[in-house]
Amino acid sequence: MSKQLFVDPKAMRAPGTIKLNDIVSNAYQKTVKDETGRYSKTDLINVYRDMAYVREFETMLQLIKTTSEYQGVAYNHPGPAHLGIGQEAAYVGQAYHLNIDDFSFGSHRSHGEILARGLRAVETADEARLTEIMRPVIEGGTGSRSDSEEQPEFLPDKFESGTLPLPAIIGLRQALLALENGTQAAYRHEMELTSQFLHGLSGISSAKVAGISDQARLAERLGVVSVDFSPSDNAELAYALEQEAGVMCREKMLESYVSSGNDRYKGVVLYRCKKQQPGRGSKK
Repeated sequence: MSKQLFVDPKAMRAPGTIKLNDIVSNAYQKTVKDETGRYSKTDLINVYRDMAYVREFETMLQLIKTTSEYQGVAYNHPGPAHLGIGQEAAYVGQAYHLNIDDFSFGSHRSHGEILARGLRAVETADEARLTEIMRPVIEGGTGSRSDSEEQPEFLPDKFESGTLPLPAIIGLRQALLALENGTQAAYRHEMELTSQFLHGLSGISSAKVAGISDQARLAERLGVVSVDFSPSDNAELAYALEQEAGVMCREKMLESYVSSGNDRYKGVVLYRCKKQQPGRGSKK
């Protein structure tokens, strides 16, 4: 949505005329029998089948949202559910006339469009094309068989299709590069950064560090620091630390107990203090 939108009342309220051509409504009056000459019996059955699939999917979303259950399977979805129930004919009808290379630009209720386009692609594309398209999707291990490049045959993992975990692969490579000089060197570097970070926090009166902050006891902790800057907005501070100082952060709710009592608090979890890049942030 627009952040700023200027409206001139004089221009908006100025007299004028809006001219339109005739808009035809309710003009389609053909029966299924009339359409059998244009479409085969198989096509009409598939159209009905796809509409039924889309309706059932939308019904599933509605039941999960309203009853937290679908056919005996419990699932809690606290977020929004923008349904397209009643629009199945539009979804399937437009998909019927589009080919596999056409683009669709949907909205916040596009489940039906995606399903209809996919079902139509399965019907119209040859086996070789489908295999080419689907191969990156159906290959790769799952959480229970992450060591394998093949999709497991047992349920429910058999249907847990997904591409290879590229972010994890890239992260693993960077971790291995960091360990080229040995684990002890990496550990010393990490704790040096942690010490520098904790020292900086000690000069901020509003910073509340969870866990060991004593420089003399660094050997008893890891290079992950949890800190709360309340009443300031922790999310904004986490973003500033990452953007201006190169410190990677994750803002989240913590249900932790501080050593001084049973006060629960929100915290900023700072993961693995990262060396500041040249030219990034201040030198303070």
